[in-house]
This record gives sequence, structure tokens and C-alpha cells, in this order.
Amino acid sequence: MNAFEASSDYVLSFRHLLTSAVTEFLAERQITCPQTAEALSELIISLSSYREEGAPLFPQVFVCEDITAMLQALRGRDPMSVSDGERSHTTMRRALKQCAPLSRGGWAIYFQLDEPESLSYGLFRTDSFILSSTPIELLRAIKDPSLKLLGISRVAENIVELCASAGYRRFIHLSGARTDVPHPTRVLEDMVQALTADVEEPFRQPAQSFYRNAFFNAMQAPHGSLAMVIPKAGLGSPLLNDGVILEPAIDVVARIDAYKSDPREENATSLQAIVTLLNGMLSADGITVLRSDGCLVGYNVFVEQPPLRKGEVPIGGARRRSFNVLCRHLGKDLTAAFYRSQDGVVLCERAELDVVTTAASSVTSPPSVSTCDRITGTFSTTAALSLIADRGMAAPSTQPPTPTEASESPKS
Repeated sequence: MNAFEASSDYVLSFRHLLTSAVTEFLAERQITCPQTAEALSELIISLSSYREEGAPLFPQVFVCEDITAMLQALRGRDPMSVSDGERSHTTMRRALKQCAPLSRGGWAIYFQLDEPESLSYGLFRTDSFILSSTPIELLRAIKDPSLKLLGISRVAENIVELCASAGYRRFIHLSGARTDVPHPTRVLEDMVQALTADVEEPFRQPAQSFYRNAFFNAMQAPHGSLAMVIPKAGLGSPLLNDGVILEPAIDVVARIDAYKSDPREENATSLQAIVTLLNGMLSADGITVLRSDGCLVGYNVFVEQPPLRKGEVPIGGARRRSFNVLCRHLGKDLTAAFYRSQDGVVLCERAELDVVTTAASSVTSPPSVSTCDRITGTFSTTAALSLIADRGMAAPSTQPPTPTEASESPKS
């Protein structure tokens, strides 16, 4: 046997690492069953890049021992049984095939661990209103460590969150991502904080829920996007000269106030419609403009690219270069810049808090630029595995580095 023949027969798999990590996680939750660990490992692998007819799906999946207790904890209703089977990879693949296409518009998938070594599965309905917490968010907030309830959610391409009550969670990267970088939900949270920095109580929390849900939906779209956040008094920025500026700006907080004061269907529909509008803006060419008091200001905005110096090679596509231009204006005309490429890279940069406050209160003499915090996130698609352990953290968190952007659209 020559060297080539010997090496061609060598197979390297990361499945045993994943199964070992899932087994450890289940043991911490007092669930000790090798079949369950194997089945959940298959579920995580299948869910990480799940598609139907070429379209990516992002179902939220829950594993419980008592469906009644699960529905009560997650404010679920209308459980719909689909089928059952043994705790095996075959059952998990069949369950996803049968349930994932239905898990949209507020429907989630459940698995109930039955005895002996079997499980049943189906769907249940959750509250999909834009101001409502998702079932995964509700699970993260549960403090009772004795509740045997697991949540599995595809955060992005090849990135899955495995969580339980009392802040236990893992972010599983079925990719070549490093383990010392932020994960996706942190990038999202940073943008949400910038968008609501000047929203007054008691509307800050509802406004954060609105934008958290809206941007999470946008991050699952197949196209790239650019957005910037300007200070509350920042409409005089030269960055807004080329684009569609709304007069007046769409006041999201006012619509939240109207719904809270009078929760009629008309006010709920008015608020929900803004999500569709925002997603349309984020999918259009150019940059979507938002304000630190939660207002939608404009879209289809373009910024001038600086000329390349002699011998300089451009890095990234037009969208990425536009993002770099926006970052140079942080602390002057902008408080945050958001970028998502077509291949899933997500970045958010923010000006520091003291700079943001000054910029919001003075348009005539902008402050000097200070160092900005950089949060990056990678939705990579290579075939390695990394596991991040986040214990005892109730707040949403972060995401990884950046892959190539050669495939992104030249329009920005």
C-alpha cells in the first residue's frame, strides 16, 4: 500500500466531539441518556444548515419531559402532535422534514422524551407579535435550574444555540470559527442598544424588543444589508445627501405608545407593518438610516467612496467599503454602523457612550472621534467544529470573525 492509498482511506469526523459536548451539557441538566445525546447531536447538525427547496429555515426547537410544563413556561398554546419514534438520528431527520416547513409565523417544534427510550414530536404556537419575547428568550430568562427544558435554535448558517434554564447555554459552531470571538446575538444586541440609546422609559424595553426581532429576521435573509444610526439631532449630516430621506421620519416609539395605550388590531397592524417596511429597506441597494431615538429616517442612501491611492488594492466589495466609510464617521455624524454581507458576515461598530451623548446634543460643532468598540460576527461555512461555553449569562451575547466577501453584490 502506497502513501496515497493509505491517506485516502483516512476519515476525520468531529461528530464525537459534538456528542461528547452535548452529553456533558445534558448531564448538567440531570438528563443522562446516551440515545438522547446522539439524537440531539444529529438534530444540531441537521438544523445548522437546514434548507427546504433551497431556502434556509430557522425553526426553534424545544426538548422537554412534560409538554404541559413546557407550554406554561414558554407561553405556548395549541400543541399539535405529528408522530413519534425511538431516540435516534433517523427519527430526528424525519421530524425535521415533517415539522420544519411548518415552523414559521410563530410555530415552534417540540420533542417530548417518553419512556422507555422513545420520543414524540410536533408543533406548538407561540406569540409572534413584534413586541413579544420569543420562546428562546423566555427560556433564557427562566431562573429555575430544576426545569428540564432545552432550547435549540439556529442563530445563523452553521451556528446553533443550545440553551436551558438558569443561564446554561452553548453556542455550537459547525464551522472553522475561532472560539475567542463574539457570537451572532451580541452583534445584534449592540445595534439594538445604539438604536434605542435616546428612547425614554417606559418605551425603551418595548423598542428594544421591536428592533431585536426585526433585525433578527433581517439577518436570516439571503441578501446583504447596510444600516447606520445617526444621533437624535443629526439630520444635517452630509452622509444623507444622496438617498431617500423620509419627511417626517417614521416614529416607531409613537406607534408603540399608541398600541400600549389602545391595543386594538388597527394599532397592532400599524406596528407590525413597520417591520415589513424595515426589512424592505434593508434589502434595497444602499444604506438604511435609523436614529438613536428609534425612528426610521431613510433608505437607499449612498456614500462616496474615497479614491484608491496608486497601487492600492480594494478590500472587499462595494458594500464592505461603504461600511468602512461609515465607520470613519462614528462619533461625528453617526453613533453606529451595521453591515451584513451576502455570505453572512455581520459587523457592528459603535461610537463610545460619551461621544454619542455629545453628538446627539450638538450638530454645529461635532466632537472629536474617539476609539470605537468593534463587535464582529462570522457566519462561516467551512467544516470544522468549535464549541463556546456561556454559563450563567442571561443577556444575549456575541459572534465570530469574517470570511471572504468576494461573492457580495457590487451595489451598495
